[in-house]
Amino acid sequence: MRSRNPGRWVNNRIRNAWGRGGVAAAAVALVGVSAAFAAGTPGMLDATFDGGDGIVTTAGMWSVLDVAVQPVADSERYLVVGQAASSKPTGVNGDWMVLAYTRTGSLDAAFGAAGNGTVRLFPTDPNATFANDVSLDDQNRIVVGGTSTVRTVTTYDNRGRPTGTQSYRGLTVVRLTSDGHLDSSFGGTGIVTVWAGSPNGYNEVGVSVVAVPASLGGGIVAAGTSFYVQSPATKKVAAVINRRLFLAKFRDDGTLDPAFGAGGIAYDLRSSEPRLAALALQSDGRVIVGEHLDITAGTNTAAYNWVVSRFTSAGALDTAFGASGRVIGSTYLLHLAVGDDDSIVAV
Repeated sequence: MRSRNPGRWVNNRIRNAWGRGGVAAAAVALVGVSAAFAAGTPGMLDATFDGGDGIVTTAGMWSVLDVAVQPVADSERYLVVGQAASSKPTGVNGDWMVLAYTRTGSLDAAFGAAGNGTVRLFPTDPNATFANDVSLDDQNRIVVGGTSTVRTVTTYDNRGRPTGTQSYRGLTVVRLTSDGHLDSSFGGTGIVTVWAGSPNGYNEVGVSVVAVPASLGGGIVAAGTSFYVQSPATKKVAAVINRRLFLAKFRDDGTLDPAFGAGGIAYDLRSSEPRLAALALQSDGRVIVGEHLDITAGTNTAAYNWVVSRFTSAGALDTAFGASGRVIGSTYLLHLAVGDDDSIVAV
């Protein structure tokens, strides 16, 4: 089986090595491994990468969350996304960071507004966590997903009495031009944030994004999880809250697609405490979502299940897939990919 997007196989292998938790150092180490497109013995460190040892280390990035291979002219560029080493006060999250390396392992001076191969986003947002996922569309534009602050809401105690306010995170999608500039044709600034849930809900980390091919209507699908309030707090009864998986579909201009789900947002209301792992599209636009750590609803018992769900291209759970749209197994799910024959590989 071949992957429809070979870069996603690279992403998954490298993410598995680095892990979603990132690198516990303020630097990124990128390893070049020889393959059919590179010099040297296949599977060995590539001596043409960084001039000798096949490894390049760049200071300034705290954690690496995803990578992608971007075709450029007669070569390719390696995109690395994650969290910058923070210059903010202790306890405050760092910036989003995107690094672009040339095929030889140097930062690409043709990438980014500063001309140094680096893009940093949300430097003043205390609730922006990190760039969690990267995808390329069929115009070679770069789509990055993560979280940032979207709104401040009132908080309540377990008897429904106001206790103050809290800033909550929203699912954020950034689109860059192929050379690393914010794409103002997407949402006016290149940055769009949506908030899914109820008045005391917020989007969790673990955002995954995939660019929709023009043949399937274009745009972007993003997935995340949010606290979903099933019933509001009253003076005597606390709110009933569970975390829910949700999808957001953006049109090419950054607005939510009203033909997808309900106003551009689709939920899987059966999910409870999911941690999003991966997102992919099948050839007809159906959306495959992987998640793990699905805690039993109404309890604090961790089932540690992996779940693969399928949604239709219109944002409805596809009941023809598995058991009413879901396939469930034990332990964690970290990555998934879809092949040319629409088969699904989950790891």
